Amino acid sequence: MKFYQYLSLTGLLTFMLAGCSQEENVVSTIPGNMIIRVNDAGIIDSDNKITSRAVTDDVYNTIFEENDAIGLFAVNDATGEVLDDFNNVKVEYANGMWNSTLRYDNMQAGITYYAYYPYQDGVVINLNHEDVFETLVAGWNPESMDQSTKEGYASADLMTSKAAKVVKEASGQYALQLDLTHRMALSVMIAPETEYEFTDPALNNIPYVIRGGEFTFTINNTAIQPYEATSGEYRMIVKPEASQTIVGVQGDKQYGIVATVTKGKYKRFLLGGGKSKVTHNLQVGDFYCADGRIVAASEKAPEDCIGVVYYVGNVRPSALYEELKDNTDKVITTVTEEKDVLLQNYPSCVHGLVCAVTSANATAISRFCGSSKYDYPTKVKDFFLDTKYLYAGAGKAWVPEFLLGYNNTIILQELAKDDASSSDALFTNMNNYEAAYPAPVVTTGWFCPSFGDFKVMFDNQSSLASSLDKGGFEKLWSNPAGADETAATYAGYWTSTVRAKGYMVGARNNNGTFTYYMEKDTKASSGYFRFALAF
Repeated sequence: MKFYQYLSLTGLLTFMLAGCSQEENVVSTIPGNMIIRVNDAGIIDSDNKITSRAVTDDVYNTIFEENDAIGLFAVNDATGEVLDDFNNVKVEYANGMWNSTLRYDNMQAGITYYAYYPYQDGVVINLNHEDVFETLVAGWNPESMDQSTKEGYASADLMTSKAAKVVKEASGQYALQLDLTHRMALSVMIAPETEYEFTDPALNNIPYVIRGGEFTFTINNTAIQPYEATSGEYRMIVKPEASQTIVGVQGDKQYGIVATVTKGKYKRFLLGGGKSKVTHNLQVGDFYCADGRIVAASEKAPEDCIGVVYYVGNVRPSALYEELKDNTDKVITTVTEEKDVLLQNYPSCVHGLVCAVTSANATAISRFCGSSKYDYPTKVKDFFLDTKYLYAGAGKAWVPEFLLGYNNTIILQELAKDDASSSDALFTNMNNYEAAYPAPVVTTGWFCPSFGDFKVMFDNQSSLASSLDKGGFEKLWSNPAGADETAATYAGYWTSTVRAKGYMVGARNNNGTFTYYMEKDTKASSGYFRFALAF
């Protein structure tokens, strides 16, 4: 059988077959297309249950994507030789089909095909071995490959096909079916996790699950870079049948596993016992820890406490409000899920709000805007931020009390792209605080509370003060740097609620009364940043 190079515009192997009887090893001439189909035959778990992509689309299998490629060989059965023009031919996957730049003429003889994935230059097969890919498999070292990306993980998953023939289908087309089998093994490491079951059923609509920090892994004392396809599930292609000591390190914790996985199989290992469940009555004053743990306010303050819960419940603006109205009952904006940036960015953060255990700045600072001429409302409209987010600015003698801290912080970040001076002190302090007190991945990260957020903290001061005092933390409105609270320029806590040119709102405790600070000369004012997060 002769093969000819050509550019395939249809993405198929086009050919014509001609001949007479089967005894003459030739088939009748039938015009049509030769189609290549490549199938992942499935990977088997340790209980011998096949996981087939065709049925479950399970990501333990290699999912072929654009520009993936197999290497294809054609062997003449009569001579036992690899055809020169079909020796490690690269066949790429594009537009949902396996494409080739090869065709053959009508002299059909006995031809057997072999394939492997992923394609590599220089691969040869040995027809004297029962397994023609024996050399390729023996030299494959997935543990040394960077599997940390989806592409890297797929590239480590060596698969080969056994002998395959072109068959004629009922449609008259000829098809080459290549069923690839996994030649390596798969070890799946499941990080320990804790799921909280809150006594308030509404808080369980979206599970609150914590897994701690990131893992690093070694195999037989050599570092390996696994693929974390889903949070807390690390997958690594490994040599089969070999006893391997896999060690996972998470912070100061270490988990060791001795793993032996058979070729073409996968096995899941539960580090630290896998998932556990904790029943908790979430309340204002509870301690919030660096790894996402929640400790009851009645307990001893944990050493890794980074905040105290000041609000319990779903804090998405779209769950709290239908409209935002000013003090005259005028509708400022209609609340939609599209404008709810907390919902869009962190849909799982529906359990509550946490205030930081300390102020971010050691000394009181002036307004966080570097320019008295920065007009927030005008800039918000200029950049159409009011159509994208929920914007509710303050008036001359009115400040909104909506829980919009995260929302407002995102708006200020958008404005900072235009002019960093619009909020330079805010984000400098926020970034420094995040570095000192990293927030867990199950949270929004730290943001600047709105005036309404501080109103909730003020209303819950008794419970918050008790917990903060128990942990030896900085109490709310405690004025750590000793600024002059009687001065007309004392702002208390800077909020993410703004008004007009250079105006940003402060939240003050004025002799036991919660009030705003919004003076004209905010440049001469002083205040603190006390950040918050949603979880």
